[in-house]
Amino acid sequence: MNTPLAVNLNHPFMDTGVAGDSETMIFADGDWKETGIYRLKLVKDTLGWGLHRIDDGFSLHSRWDTRRSERTLQMWVIIINQAISFNNTINESHDEFEDARERESQSSDLLEREWFEDEEIEVQGPISRIFSSD
Repeated sequence: MNTPLAVNLNHPFMDTGVAGDSETMIFADGDWKETGIYRLKLVKDTLGWGLHRIDDGFSLHSRWDTRRSERTLQMWVIIINQAISFNNTINESHDEFEDARERESQSSDLLEREWFEDEEIEVQGPISRIFSSD
């Protein structure tokens, strides 16, 4: 498959040993662009296909002007996101799991709630009402 992805020799996709920083780039908007540390999400809008960073602002990384099927583009994004994750691991630049652990450790009011006491309620259907004296 002709995926628009490029990695350097230090990337885990290559069979060589790691000697320095890993780099990943994708071909979009007619040029090679660095992926950065955030995974990407494919979004269809009125202008075509957009690649957005999965960051706090869901910012636009680039656009794909292509007639490829959505399935093909989704497969490309899966491969690219895997390359970004490996890149972050080698460079120790961004750990999504550590971010999730940090968010999880922050206090949340949702976990501290008060519940009403259980109360037993008798429910009767139409047939049971005929046979009861109430």
